[in-house]
Formats: sequence, C-alpha cells, structure tokens
Amino acid sequence: MSLLLAWVAFPLVLTALALGCGQLFGRGVDAPLRLGLGLAALVAFGGLVSLWDPIGELLVPGSIVLALAGWAFTLRRRRDRGDRGPRSEIGWAIVAGLGAFVVFGLPVIASGEATFAGYVKLDDTATWLALTDHVAGGADDLRALPPSSYEATLSINLANGYPLGTFAPLALGSILTGQDPAWAFQPYMSVCAAALALALFSLSRSLVPSAPLRVAVALIGGCSALLFGYVMWGGVKEVLAAALIATAYAAVVPRPDRGGGAAVLAVLLVLAAALALSLSPAGVAWIAGAVALALVPAARGRIRISRAALLGALAAVTALGAGLAAAGFLSPFRRSFTDSADLGNLGEPLSPVRLAGIWPAGDFRFDAELTIVAYALIALAVGAALLATWFCLRRRAFAPLAYGLGTLATVTAIALLGSPWVEAKAYAIAAPVIPFLAALGAAVLASRRGLESVGGAVALTALAVGVGWSAALAYGGVTLAPRGQLAELERIGEEFAGEGPTLLTEYQPYAARHFLREAEPEGASELRRRSIPLDRGGVLDQGEPADLDDLDLDAVLVYKTIVLRRSPVRSRPPAPYEMVDRERFYEVWQRPGGAREGPGAPVYHLGLGDTGRRTAKPRCEQVERLKRVARRDDLELVGDRQGAAVELPVEPTNYPAEWERPDHPESPLPRAPGTLTTGAEVERPGEYELWLQGSVASSAAGSIDGEETGRVRGLLNNSDSWISLGSAELDRGNHSVEIEIGGPDLHPGSGFPPLPIGPAVLAPTEQLSGVLTLGSSSAREICARNWDWLELVEPAPDR
Repeated sequence: MSLLLAWVAFPLVLTALALGCGQLFGRGVDAPLRLGLGLAALVAFGGLVSLWDPIGELLVPGSIVLALAGWAFTLRRRRDRGDRGPRSEIGWAIVAGLGAFVVFGLPVIASGEATFAGYVKLDDTATWLALTDHVAGGADDLRALPPSSYEATLSINLANGYPLGTFAPLALGSILTGQDPAWAFQPYMSVCAAALALALFSLSRSLVPSAPLRVAVALIGGCSALLFGYVMWGGVKEVLAAALIATAYAAVVPRPDRGGGAAVLAVLLVLAAALALSLSPAGVAWIAGAVALALVPAARGRIRISRAALLGALAAVTALGAGLAAAGFLSPFRRSFTDSADLGNLGEPLSPVRLAGIWPAGDFRFDAELTIVAYALIALAVGAALLATWFCLRRRAFAPLAYGLGTLATVTAIALLGSPWVEAKAYAIAAPVIPFLAALGAAVLASRRGLESVGGAVALTALAVGVGWSAALAYGGVTLAPRGQLAELERIGEEFAGEGPTLLTEYQPYAARHFLREAEPEGASELRRRSIPLDRGGVLDQGEPADLDDLDLDAVLVYKTIVLRRSPVRSRPPAPYEMVDRERFYEVWQRPGGAREGPGAPVYHLGLGDTGRRTAKPRCEQVERLKRVARRDDLELVGDRQGAAVELPVEPTNYPAEWERPDHPESPLPRAPGTLTTGAEVERPGEYELWLQGSVASSAAGSIDGEETGRVRGLLNNSDSWISLGSAELDRGNHSVEIEIGGPDLHPGSGFPPLPIGPAVLAPTEQLSGVLTLGSSSAREICARNWDWLELVEPAPDR
C-alpha cells in the first residue's frame, strides 16, 4: 500500500495540479510543456508564499485554486471553440514522460518499498525533508520552535536565505496524499525527470518529425548518466532545474497554429521566478539565451484580452517573488561557493567528460568501467552533438541550438568561477544537453534514406546502450534508505510528539532533522543547541556515534526521552530511565515525570565495558570508593547487570581462499560474498539473538545449528550500528553458527562495493536483571561480577 501511495497516488495528484497550472498559459505553448510549466508555477507560488509567515498557509489552497482555474479555462475553451488540441503526438509524449519516470524510479520501485536513494552517501536529503516540513507547516515562525537539531537545521539554512521553492510541490503532494514527504521524495524527482523528457521531446520537433524517434531522443537526453547519478544521490534541485531550463528553451518557439507572444513572455517570467526561488537569483542566468531568443517574437505576439489580466497578474506575482528572492537568497559568489578547495562529498573535481551523458560506473564520482569502450561511446556522443549543431544551423532550428549553446556557456562560466562542488552541481544541471544533441543528430540521420539512415540508427542504438549501461551500473550501486528502520522512527516521532527534549546517540540525521521533529530531537553528533560533552572532555565530531557511558551524565539527564538504536553492546541509560517502547530497530527510554532531581536521580555514573563489550568487572578500589561516598552523602549504590554478548571466535583459517582479510584485524568477517561457519559456547540457556555489525549492501542470512534465524537485504548503516539476524532458543554448550553474505544480483543496490562488516555476536534477548540496589553487597562481591555501570543515586523517601 505504501508503494502505491508513493508511486501512484502522489505522482497522479502532483501531475494533475501541475497540468492544471500549465493550462493557464493557454494555446501559446506546446502541450508536452505543460507539466514543466505547471511545476514551475507551483515552485514559484510556493517559494513566494514561504517568504512571509502570514501567507505561508496559502500553499495548499492557493495551488489548488490555480490548478482548478487552469482546468476550468481548458473546459471552457473546448466547449466554446471545440478545441481539443492535437492528438497525434500526445500519446508519444506520454510514452516519453512515463519512460523517464520509470527509469528514474526503477531503483526504488524494484525494491518493493517506498523509500529513497542516496542513504549514507549524502545526508543532504535529511535537510531537504526538514525544509519541506517547514514549507508544509505554513513556514511557521522559527522563534516558536523549541531548541533542537531540527530547529537548528532550519535556522541555519533560512538565516542564509536558502531558497524553498524546490520543496513546495513535494510538500503540496505529500499533504494531499497524506504521507510523509520522505516516501514521496523519489517520486517527486521522477516527476521532474518526466517533465524534462517532455521538454526534450518538444525541443526536437524542429529537426525530427517522427514522434517515435523523438521519444528516443528525449529518453537518451533525459537519462544522462550524471543527472541520473545525482538523482540517486538525492539531487532534487538539479533535476528540477534541468527540467525548467529545457522547458524554457522549448517554449520560446511555439507551434505555428498556436501563436505565442504574451503566453511565451509569461512562461519565461514564471520560469525565471521558479529558478530564482529554487536555486538562487543567479539561477535565472540558465535561461538567458531563451529570454533573448523570445524577445522579438514575444514583442510581436498578439495578446488575447480574455487572458491578459490573468497572465499579467501571474507574471507580476512571479516577478515579485524573484525580486524578493534577490534581496535575501544565497549569492553564488559567496566564499564557500568559490573556494577551489571545496570538494563537498566529491573525492576529486569532476571531469567535464561526464557531460557527454555516458559514464558507466556504480557511482558517478569514480572511474568508469571498460574505459576504452566508455570513451569510444563518449567520443560518439560528442561527434553526434557537433553534427546536430550543424543541422540546427542549416535548418535554422534555433531553439535546440540555443538550449545547447546557452546551457553550455552558463556551465562554463560557473566552472570558471565556482568551487568544484558547485561546478559538479552545474554539470548535473547541464548533463542532458550533449546526450540530447547527440541523439538529435543521430535521429536526423535515421530519418533519412539509404546508408545515412542505417548509420543514424546504429549511432542512436549505441547512444541508448551507453546511457542504459550507465544507468544499469548506477542501479546496482544505489544506496536505498532502510524503509523499516525509518518507518519506526516516523511512528516514534508521532507517538512521542511533545515529550522532548529527545537524545539520539547514533548518527541518524533523518531522525534528528525530520522524523522526530515534534519531539525536540538532538543528535549527540548532529547540529544541536545544547552542549553534549563527552565524559572525558570535548565533544563528538559530526557523524561520530557514542555510547551513553561516553557522555557526561549531567548532559544526558537534560533529556526526558532517549531513542536508542538496538545493539548487543550498547549501555543501558542511567537509572531513572525506563524503557517505554521497543521494536526491531529502536528502543525508547524516558524518565518518569521528566524529573532530573529527587529520588532515583543519579549524582555519579561509572561506565564499565569498552568498545565492543557492554559489561566489565570494576576494580575493587573503585567500588570501595563508591561505597564510602554513598555512606558519607546518604546515597544509594546501584548497578545494571545486563546480559553480556558472546563474541563468535573466528580464526584466519576460517576464511575461504578467495576472501580478502579486512583492513583492521578486529573485524573478523570478510568484505566479499560467501559463507562463514564458526562455533559459539553458550553458558546460560535461553533465547539468543544473532547480531552482525556493519552494513549489508546485498543480503545476509544467519543460521544456528542448521536452522535459519533471519535474513536481511540492503540494510545500510551510518557507522558502528548492528544488524539483527534473528534469534533462537539455545541450550548450554557448543552451537554452530553460519553467516551467509550475498553478492550482486538483480536487486537495486546489490552491486554496491563490499562493505567492512563484523564482528558477529550472540546476545541474550532478555536481560539478566534491571537496576539493582547494592548497598548490602560487599565490594568484593560487586567487583567479582560484570556490570554495565554503577551509579550513586538519591535514595527513596522511605529509606
């Protein structure tokens, strides 16, 4: 049901709204462009209302009114004039749009779950979701938000004038379909890709009369490897901008039977506002060529009085939005945008060769596979694009020519002025240009007769193979967010809304910036408003996980609620906290009544155990000192004796010959696919859970004594997190344990490079005890046993 809601209901609702807004531009623009124009109108309107809190709540009703007005004009026009529009090409245009939608959505659709791509590669999507929440909430005053990582994310970005227009259609569709924007994020980008393909389909008309050939041109250009890679990375602004730019150039040359003039001018004003409100005011430079190309035809166009008032009002509103954006939005010339050392998440600056649209690699940042073949296809693409340029000049097809030259000129300027990170984003926005021109040149040849037709068909097929090959490898290397884990966080965020502040000890930006936003979340290594120092001094670096024992006790006690990722080795929260919820991935702990002081409140915490071990024996002198302080200050000595995990012994000889030893010796499991068999000594009978540390890109299955305990697929973690492979009832004694690590297959993401995993442990599912009062125990008795921690707490009143 969630998959249907995300990939059927959301696209249909958003498409209906966008097409309705696109109808407002009348017959002066080509029908395939109305999806892109409608998205531009929604972006411009949403970006405008988000600039001012009092009108932020107009997003939904205002967008619906615009869409209904567009559909009403269309029905009236058809009734009064019998205008039903050209039908001969609409079907083929739909094929192009649906084709791009499916290609960009396939990695998520094939997983069978509503989720999104780019997980663990880039956490920007967590910020995009926070900004979408802000837009969906009517752009509420940030001063009303309690301090949290969510509030800090919004405050920092909005204080720098971050444009919000991109997120308006996502917020709108999510509200109307009643689902979290996280599950609609990937469908939204696929709708943008469909709008791009439709614009390229329209752009190619002046040179290629065959609609089926134009579908091929649109898909080859629209599915450029670099743009596809950015979408698999969460690059929503890049695919939206690419669609808006192509739509702008396609709109400046209207169909001969449809006129132009005022409609084209209104189109460009709306697109300029949309680019300003989604990228920055400098984003308007991307369509400077389209504006220049449209000036003369627009000046000569006839303005129909029946729509003049509406178009004028729409143009005025969008121009006002662009002006307001220019007053406060991000400047592309800020230092971080021009620093030549700013690589962001790139390993090195991207080569402009990727602009050819063919780059067969699981990740666009890295080297291509079969380099000779890849570069031969790239050379073909460049040659065919130059041929298309010649055809455009000879046939005076100025729209595709201006699209190519204008976009490449803009990206060249950005590459000269911007940082490698900004340069890469510009490359992604311009990525459809060369493959589109290449496919256009091949299609022109294929439209002729004789050997030219055969050569054109071969070239078009080779280009399709290169783009498809690149997409297939990116499909295998995609990193999908774990739907089950994030859905748990979504439920926790709803159930414990208003019960913050809430602490997260793992690095989970999607929880801190989005899913737990109503519970005042703060990540120990995230953006935060409160100081969360380590017990040894200092603070965590961003992305660094921590055990509760590592954190300063007073800093932990600030939080009423603690959300912990389940693990066989993590420490229990301090004594006042009680577990109130537990599922497959997370536990929720709270202090009853939220009290930080009084009976049961700890005044000293001695964490035991170390990395990879939950418990340890304290030194007897430590216990003696604690008992003396307890007697002197009238405190109680308490401790938590959780069940210790049983680490599985693995000798180097257990590795199959083809497996390579991991880089660090503490990880006893391999990086490559295969099966590992080992033994485990269980001293206490009971139910035990099999745990594996790390991430699984393909699949992993565990079994004990020949019986499968559990299986997971594509479960990725940020760092130091554990994966449960199920549980089994075990008697005392030796048991055989088998862990099977799968390799690449047809599932999306299974071709991601092997990740370091291990160790594996068995841990009792039920703890030995809760918090024990140790006042009557001797120091020798206490230091002879393993403990998670020892604490000194305020005694109960009746003591």
